[in-house]
Amino acid sequence: IVHRDKTLQECDMKAVVALAFGVPAELRSNKCVAEVASLQSEALGGAPIFTQLGMEMHYGLPTKPIEGEHPGHWANTMQMATAAVAWAKKEGICELWIAAATPHLRRTLRDFQDEVRRQDVTIELRECPQHMEFSSADWFCADSEQSRTRTRLVWYAWDIPLMLMPLSLYRRLTDFPL
Repeated sequence: IVHRDKTLQECDMKAVVALAFGVPAELRSNKCVAEVASLQSEALGGAPIFTQLGMEMHYGLPTKPIEGEHPGHWANTMQMATAAVAWAKKEGICELWIAAATPHLRRTLRDFQDEVRRQDVTIELRECPQHMEFSSADWFCADSEQSRTRTRLVWYAWDIPLMLMPLSLYRRLTDFPL
């Protein structure tokens, strides 16, 4: 993270954040997210990947799993943003590349931007471009344990109200310790 006495130009520490899309981690959608994160990490010279329990990256790339997650108790998007930004701050990372399912990306970026503001740090947020290589069929999995990630219709019925909700209310509903 870049503190007040530095500029982004003086910082070259980069990392990737990989957010699961559905449960379990072995779902096709999560393998796609892992591929996106792995490719971006490699493009950044083996940058570390902050991720969720069970998400396996390719090539043995270094990962940092979010603390407090366990089967049946998964981090939500805001919890991932809070933890990843705090981790980046602690590690001196100034650029986070976000690897998320395409349908999840807009809210993910919004949550991360809000968290960067809340923690009063300077971190550049970027979306991993590789997510565009996958289709809707790759992201929505009928065998997901999270019903909202099984179909596009259910996902948008879940996601649109969360995007339209005032951030202050959204935070009260989603921002609690793991």
